[in-house]
Amino acid sequence: MKPYSLLWTWAASRVLGASWIAPGAVWTDSDGNKIDAHGGGVVKRGDTFYWVGHAASSKSPS
Repeated sequence: MKPYSLLWTWAASRVLGASWIAPGAVWTDSDGNKIDAHGGGVVKRGDTFYWVGHAASSKSPS
């Protein structure tokens, strides 16, 4: 029984650990790009949530 408990604990920590919000952390989209959204909101379509907002950039226009 103990090996199953250890496996369950490890699996739960992997799943639940991914759901934490860490203030100040860099958030990335599903392609690994940094999310830089201002004035955003969350929209749900079906079972999928989308974060929609204004993309801000520190690059100067050329």
